[in-house]
Amino acid sequence: MVVDCGGGTVDITIHEVERADERCPRVKEVAPASGGAWGSTSIDRCVFKLFEDVFGRNRYNQMMKDSLGHIQLQDDVERAKCSFNGEINPVIQLPDSLLNSTKNDLDTPNQAVSNYNRINQARLQLKVSDEDEFPQFSDHYSVKVIGIHSINIPMKGTGRITTGMLFGNTELRCKSVNELGEEVETALVLT
Repeated sequence: MVVDCGGGTVDITIHEVERADERCPRVKEVAPASGGAWGSTSIDRCVFKLFEDVFGRNRYNQMMKDSLGHIQLQDDVERAKCSFNGEINPVIQLPDSLLNSTKNDLDTPNQAVSNYNRINQARLQLKVSDEDEFPQFSDHYSVKVIGIHSINIPMKGTGRITTGMLFGNTELRCKSVNELGEEVETALVLT
């Protein structure tokens, strides 16, 4: 069985070895290829949809506007996927922009989690982490916002630029607004 786990899909094929000769091996297909949209990016979309369902569109949209918080959450989701083995419960640290209440929110974040768990009793249950329980493989507790600044660059098509920095895998992300008012994002990963 060959399971090809790509970014967006997982493709599965089953072959039988007819001849195991090293010089001229032979295999035949036992079952036709199948699969679905079960890849890593599909999981990311489902996790972010879950956050929107639990905390509400207002808080979710606030978090999406917070470049550093959004990048930290993406990184934490990725770390949780990598550390998941069925025996431990990965902890995902949520950014303040998702947890902070606004005047348009009906529930506090803890109430939102309780309501979600009450409605979805047979499905995934969420837990608000104790303060002393830290996510595995995460250094986000040491991450500080260095600053957000605007730069005027004398290049055609470039307007406002916002930068955010994470240290660990060290990723630099730049968001800029071009002359058409479109937001453009670029990332540089230092390994």
